[in-house]
Amino acid sequence: MALSKTGLGLKDVLTLASAAAGVAAISFALKGNIPNASALIVAAAFLDYGDGVVARTLSSANEFGKQLDSLADAISFAAAPAVIALVLNNGLPSLIAAIVYAIAGAYRLARFNVQKEKGVFHGLPAPAAGVCFAAVALVAPDYAWISLFALAALMVSSIEFRKVG
Repeated sequence: MALSKTGLGLKDVLTLASAAAGVAAISFALKGNIPNASALIVAAAFLDYGDGVVARTLSSANEFGKQLDSLADAISFAAAPAVIALVLNNGLPSLIAAIVYAIAGAYRLARFNVQKEKGVFHGLPAPAAGVCFAAVALVAPDYAWISLFALAALMVSSIEFRKVG
């Protein structure tokens, strides 16, 4: 089910929509609208889940889609939470937390791309970390930057998380 001339399938369109939600989340965060920024991270997670469902249903999963998905995830679940944290608290500790979190997210996504084992994630998946952060940003904004350290540690950990769906 490829779109004409682009070679992009429905799964790829959903992946790019997830990336777009991440960019929009960053835009809303920079304007100080944390509720909308957080909601867009959650929307990106639903789109990310949807692209996987479509890929499996249509048997259209491929290496291009896997790489595109990780790049989209880096925007929506690594960069966007880091930016939100910096908007909520622009001090040095928040900057360090944002850097640590973004690096952990990139590491986590790269590790997933080379993982051979099926049915399990090693470390907290980046979308789950992003959604957790979005919730913390809404309910405890003064402490959201602290959660970045815990989420970063979980993403790079060797804890096994079973895949759902």
